[in-house]
Amino acid sequence: MKILVMAENLDGIRPLMEVAAKNDYHLKIIGFKDEALPCISHYAPDALIVSCEHMEDITLREMRKVSELRPLPVVVFTSDAGMDTIN
Repeated sequence: MKILVMAENLDGIRPLMEVAAKNDYHLKIIGFKDEALPCISHYAPDALIVSCEHMEDITLREMRKVSELRPLPVVVFTSDAGMDTIN
């Protein structure tokens, strides 16, 4: 399984990287300053994982563009527990 991971920092996704290394998961890790769309087109992942401190509008817009280009399962991990973020 190929997974594209958008991460603000590597510390937040270390457990994911460890699980991927033990299983047949192939991770492509990009930063938030990288655009996801070219990576989606080139890498053709099976899923997208987003790991960030706070969900921001720009991240949501990027996820929407990805969904329009290539619908994928998306999992978001954030430490922001604000109700505005969750809803």
